Amino acid sequence: MIELWLHGRSEHTRRAYRADVDRFRRFIPKPLSQVTLADLQRFADSLAEREPASRSRCLSSLKSLLAFGHRIGYLPFDVGWVLRLPAVKNALAERILSEADLHRMLTLEPDGRNQVLLFLLYASGVRRGELAGLVWKNLQAAEQGGQITVFGKGGQTR
Repeated sequence: MIELWLHGRSEHTRRAYRADVDRFRRFIPKPLSQVTLADLQRFADSLAEREPASRSRCLSSLKSLLAFGHRIGYLPFDVGWVLRLPAVKNALAERILSEADLHRMLTLEPDGRNQVLLFLLYASGVRRGELAGLVWKNLQAAEQGGQITVFGKGGQTR
């Protein structure tokens, strides 16, 4: 069932979700069909030392697995449906590089190629893997600047 649930997901997602499920199964060593809400809550409590975003991702992946198992008829109940996820602070603004910091980085980078890549990362907001996957056909020149087409996370074209 786990392999069916992971099918079609990215390599990174499969690795992270599999680690979450393995951690849960070590903590609650019984078949998924016998897992209770109390088991999930005890597992959630055991994650207290982890960052809220890590706890939330781990529990979200388990909820997804249990919902999938119920939808395909493997599990009699979706015990994860009522599990509450920890609140996660939106810290996006803390991760955005200031323009002054960008200029400082560009000034300190001696390689012109790397300067262009750093600027493109900043200006476009693409992910590292998306940038690495760009090829010439993804770039379209315009009168002032240009456009890039990115096939990225979740199989989405942006």
